[in-house]
Amino acid sequence: MCIDLRTYLHNDELPLQGKPYQGTLTQVDDDMVYFVEKCHSEHRNRCLYNGKQLTMTISRDGQPRFNFKQLHMGPGFVEKTYILELINDLLHAFECLGEK
Repeated sequence: MCIDLRTYLHNDELPLQGKPYQGTLTQVDDDMVYFVEKCHSEHRNRCLYNGKQLTMTISRDGQPRFNFKQLHMGPGFVEKTYILELINDLLHAFECLGEK
């Protein structure tokens, strides 16, 4: 049996051989498993992407969460520009998720 294991670690880019990690394994489907390292600090959700209009974090259960930044609808606000910036942020956020 083969699985795709995605790791979300706080200090290491990749798991180090022989180093123990505490965390949670979550099976997403038959061949996809996430490992999220337990937080050692006050930070609850690890930020994976910080864009112009939104951020993406990984919650303790290993699921990505999108958080919209405050919307400023003052003079000069253009809906189309805002929507295009959101689309761009979403594309970049999913690229970051694919790299981890």
